[in-house]
Amino acid sequence: MKVIAFPFAGGNENSFNFLKKDLNKKGIKLEVIEYPGRGFRLEEKLLDSVDEIVKDVFDQIKDKLHQDEYIIYGHSMGALIGYLVCRKIEELKLPQPSKLIVSGREAPGVINEEKRCLLPSELFWEKISELGGFPDEILKEKGLRDFFEPILRADFRAIEYYQHIHANVLHIPIDVLYGNKEILHKSDIIEWGTITNKVVKITKLEGDHFFIYDHVGFLVDRFYQSFEKTIGVS
Repeated sequence: MKVIAFPFAGGNENSFNFLKKDLNKKGIKLEVIEYPGRGFRLEEKLLDSVDEIVKDVFDQIKDKLHQDEYIIYGHSMGALIGYLVCRKIEELKLPQPSKLIVSGREAPGVINEEKRCLLPSELFWEKISELGGFPDEILKEKGLRDFFEPILRADFRAIEYYQHIHANVLHIPIDVLYGNKEILHKSDIIEWGTITNKVVKITKLEGDHFFIYDHVGFLVDRFYQSFEKTIGVS
């Protein structure tokens, strides 16, 4: 059993390490996808288009979809990328995930006019700080901010200029998780129910945009239960 995970804006292959140990105990492998321009792909060109990111990550995983039962998980920007990857998998008639799990993001078709990627540096970092989840040592250290700012700006530009094109609905269940202190409208969360003909389960948890760090046990159990055909969970 495997979870293929897509990080949030500014994230990398280590962004979900807080889940790895407990998932391993359940017999679930966590495979976190690395976007260009960070981590071991630091020397590669940053991508600032969702279409380019989806093509890049799909090329990374397409040959692995026949190997194990898997689910796809994405947080924030990763939720959008995960959904679009699922759409591509269905279009190409490849083995589908047992489930798509998304957190910290409104449905793909919801329009958000905010353009944080265009803000001057100080205002940009104020917006980043408001999201929570970013380490104080980065927020307070100019050298670290200078390193991460191009990465974050590229990611925000990708999602803030994304133009959603409606397509056929998915044929997989979707779990949607969000924090009760996020700046998200519930109606925009509910819109996830329009993109699949299978069951959509929406769960509100305590916390801000990075509520996932405070709910490790819940997340691990939800991933585990998503493989119910394999493990016999009812």
